[in-house]
Amino acid sequence: MPLSDAERTLLCQSAGRFDLDLRDDQVATLGDYLELLIQWRTHARLVSPRQTRADVIRKHIADAFALVKGLVACERIADVGSGAGLPGIPVAILRKDARVSLIEPNRRKANFLREVVRRLALPNVAVVAGRAEEVVVPEGERFDAVVSRAVWRLAELIPRVRHLLGARGVVIAMKGPAVEQELAEIDLAALGFQLQTLRKYSLESGESRILVLLRPRSPA
Repeated sequence: MPLSDAERTLLCQSAGRFDLDLRDDQVATLGDYLELLIQWRTHARLVSPRQTRADVIRKHIADAFALVKGLVACERIADVGSGAGLPGIPVAILRKDARVSLIEPNRRKANFLREVVRRLALPNVAVVAGRAEEVVVPEGERFDAVVSRAVWRLAELIPRVRHLLGARGVVIAMKGPAVEQELAEIDLAALGFQLQTLRKYSLESGESRILVLLRPRSPA
């Protein structure tokens, strides 16, 4: 089912909230991705069957747009626990110059991601079927950014992904407002990280969200 005019408008408005101006080809590719999400969502448990196409745009695809500006300087990006390809697939569509790895241990979801990469012809995307903590990345190919969308608490996320990150890389956790309590309870220094910044934003759906940017601590 092709994008309706209302869905096109919603995509562009949602991107505009983050100062992004979508090209026609990007809108079309995001529309193809939306269609695949709808077709596969029950089989691979991707998004709620109760959500409409507009809901998927507002709650999920639009959420990925919040990352794009912050990844401008990143050439290698890992989306851990990628699931339905969120945020990795929208990021890859908008950042054709970046290499995006989608790390996902669930077999059905990994198969879905492979189908998305094939159908959308995304040569800058690799699907890694495995657990983040078990993925081996050579030192010279480690990631500039490791992103995770509400998969683990920070205390669980950092040990799982620290080996994937380059020396000057950043971990970006996409969270809800409750993350501020998480930060109050965690000893980042003991984990070898420091908080760079919190970026608060809201979605078209009205939900409040926070990007938590964490960097490895510099050696003393």
